[in-house]
Amino acid sequence: MSASLTVDLGNTTQMGLSIYSGAVYAASGGIIGQTIDMLNADTFCNLVVAGTPLFTSGQLRIVVQTADVTTSGDFTDPTSGIPAGSLPTSFASGTMLWLNSGQAGSGVLGGGVSGQNLQSGFMVGAGFQRPGRFVRANIVSGDFYAGTLTVGFISHRKTTGSGGGFTFNPTSGDVNV
Repeated sequence: MSASLTVDLGNTTQMGLSIYSGAVYAASGGIIGQTIDMLNADTFCNLVVAGTPLFTSGQLRIVVQTADVTTSGDFTDPTSGIPAGSLPTSFASGTMLWLNSGQAGSGVLGGGVSGQNLQSGFMVGAGFQRPGRFVRANIVSGDFYAGTLTVGFISHRKTTGSGGGFTFNPTSGDVNV
């Protein structure tokens, strides 16, 4: 725990939008999100997802990937090497966030599938330790979700000491939480 509290998200955090779409139909193919440079942010990061289905509820899986460079093929699962049973927050293995209707008690509400009724619209967040400078979100192909979708990342800016502001050092790969 820290004595610092986030009061004004606009001035104390770094945010980035990876996926924004007026209409997503996950059954027709996966979506690779935009790469976000989180150089000036602490390494504990939150994935934020908001959407409204167009006509029905259905499964939606979102995968988080990180890398220290933006070369294709260098993005990996930030949970690699973490012992079983100690995955961060609501993510399943492979840093996959499952959202779906009718399966309460897991996922965002406790570890696999959210149990939310996505038909009425939703906004969820899930935290993870970001080992790389760059981060992106991907939508998994073959799911039934169809609707608007916004997927982004938010993290505290790096600070020097206990005061406000941020520093360009240490690098994003060093843990500074």
